[in-house]
Amino acid sequence: MKGLSRIFVYCFLCLLFVACDEENDKPIPPYTGPIIETFEVQTLYSDSAKLKMRITAPKQWQFQNGNIEYPEGVEVIFYNEQKQARSRLTALKGKYDKATNLYTATGKVVLKDLVEDKTLKTEVLHWSPHEKRIFTDNFVVIESGNNVVKGEGFTANQDLQYYKILKPTGSGYIRRK
Repeated sequence: MKGLSRIFVYCFLCLLFVACDEENDKPIPPYTGPIIETFEVQTLYSDSAKLKMRITAPKQWQFQNGNIEYPEGVEVIFYNEQKQARSRLTALKGKYDKATNLYTATGKVVLKDLVEDKTLKTEVLHWSPHEKRIFTDNFVVIESGNNVVKGEGFTANQDLQYYKILKPTGSGYIRRK
């Protein structure tokens, strides 16, 4: 019986060493991808029961840390106090960073002032709901009627009524047919 128990212990130890392979000892990295994926999203934001903005997107990803991404494009409509659409933003991608409370639109970003017929075009645009302003350090083009203004860096109130180009590079007129 002693021999049988020694063989059993020997086999058990051999299996234990084989099972403790170095690859199995490596920790599994934590999952950092989206925890929720939603399709055909429409999100309404209000303040004091007044509609402020509507976000629509074909796909939305929500992450464990509260961040949100719109990987297949995004459209944002901002509303004025009379519940009328004031401006419309479109972009190839969008994201929300919860830690900074900052929205960022990237890729062929177009912000159109629907009341005053102004259009802003850039590649990256940030929106701070807390500060109620939009801004970028990137190159921008603003078309207003027949006037075109270009430059590096931009800041404005969120409805695009008042804006400033930090480093203007030129202006001109568009001849419309």
